[in-house]
Amino acid sequence: MQDLRPDRLPQHAMPVPLPPAALSERLIVFRPAGPSLSWQDLVPVLDRITDGARLRRGVLVDLAAITAVSDTTAALLHDLACRAAGMADLAIATPAPALGARLERLGLTAILPLFPDRASALASPVLRPHTLCHARAVILAAGKGSRAQPLTGLTPKPLLKVLGRPILDWMIDHLASFGLHRLAVNTGHLASRLAAHLATADAALDIRVQRERRQRAGRLEDGPAGSATTLARLAREGWIDRPVIVTCGDTLADIDLAGMMMRQVERGHAVTIAAMEVPRARVARYGILATDGDGTVHRFQEKPRPDEAVSRLANMGIYIFSPEALAHLPPEEGRDIGNHLLPSLLAHGARIGVWHHRGGWREVGTPADLHAVNMAAARGEAPLARLPALMRDERIHVGNGVRFGPRVRLEGPVFIGDGVEIGGNCRITGPAVIERGARMGPGSRVENALILERATLPARAQCIGTLVLPPGLGTMATGNRPARQQASAIALPVVNACKDAAHPRPACR
Repeated sequence: MQDLRPDRLPQHAMPVPLPPAALSERLIVFRPAGPSLSWQDLVPVLDRITDGARLRRGVLVDLAAITAVSDTTAALLHDLACRAAGMADLAIATPAPALGARLERLGLTAILPLFPDRASALASPVLRPHTLCHARAVILAAGKGSRAQPLTGLTPKPLLKVLGRPILDWMIDHLASFGLHRLAVNTGHLASRLAAHLATADAALDIRVQRERRQRAGRLEDGPAGSATTLARLAREGWIDRPVIVTCGDTLADIDLAGMMMRQVERGHAVTIAAMEVPRARVARYGILATDGDGTVHRFQEKPRPDEAVSRLANMGIYIFSPEALAHLPPEEGRDIGNHLLPSLLAHGARIGVWHHRGGWREVGTPADLHAVNMAAARGEAPLARLPALMRDERIHVGNGVRFGPRVRLEGPVFIGDGVEIGGNCRITGPAVIERGARMGPGSRVENALILERATLPARAQCIGTLVLPPGLGTMATGNRPARQQASAIALPVVNACKDAAHPRPACR
């Protein structure tokens, strides 16, 4: 009888797993060599499923090399799925049209966890939670947010809200959806508020708060140290001993981090930068990348003039660094990623690659940005942020404890947070977002507006295309004593703001 142990299989039948570092110890990828699929090909898969049953691993069987299709192949896949049930999260990538057609004729397409290719399988809810468990993430959240004043006078920019939730929380959820559970958040401006908020995060997450400090007269004091300096400190302390994803706390981007990590491993890059094509007229807002034919960066341009730009490929401020790329960072303060770290790595021969992002990307840099992203989220057009539990239809959300007066008219899309009070004869026309604790006086009208938490509208107020501030916040920038019962509205150039919101804005560097 033939010995079916994996180490005794014929060489041509051995699965070809991807490098372990490609994704994580909880995701196993098998790629039978082909051209046909035999039971011997699946023995290693079954062994790993059985060994990892307690860990609930993810298993991807990539059939890209399988071209010979038979009923036996279909039967083997069905048997594999049955054996994996309850023991592993299984996905099968079947790019060969003939294989898909055979499975469909046999009525197995509705039973087997089939995907058209490896990328779609990795992005699916079946495997996505397993893909990046080995990696770590750093969220840059120390900036003062000067352009977002007066909103950031009392609130760190990452805690500004989209549909009633902090921007930071939307991004943390996105990272966690790939299995990332060890995060570091560097804090600076209003650090204690950020730390207090992060203390309430999901207990399954291991979040390290890294407060930015700098040397002054031989002593450490709070102050900006630089994004690259933050990474250097984490690396010296041994926290970065594996691939690390770096992103910004004021950014919403539905980026495929698993695909980005896979690209880095396959190409052998020290760094991978997420990038998007932007209109040439807007390149002066971004760090621009020049790449070779294989997607390797050979030059950086920081906010060039449109006629001098070497490309339209904009740096999104989202990176994956190998631990080797950060192992010898100098300890100097004031060094950041875009201006110092990346050019230095390139000058020393490190290979830097690009991940072309074709999804959504929103960075909140100004009050107009916050208004625009909330309006887009209410319409279902913003990355990551989506309306939660719905009332009536898919366009209206009403939180807990909301009190309505008589004859209130709602026309979605509308988000109303918890504890909002809306007087009689009010009209709310979407897109509109009213954060928790806000109050609308009788006869008020709100349209294309963002009403911030605890803001109060007087009777018969007309808020169209505005951002309404809570009491006192509007006077902070001038140093005046806050008014107690008055809301301030920032009039926004609605047409221009909405037009600009269709394009990405520069992320922090």
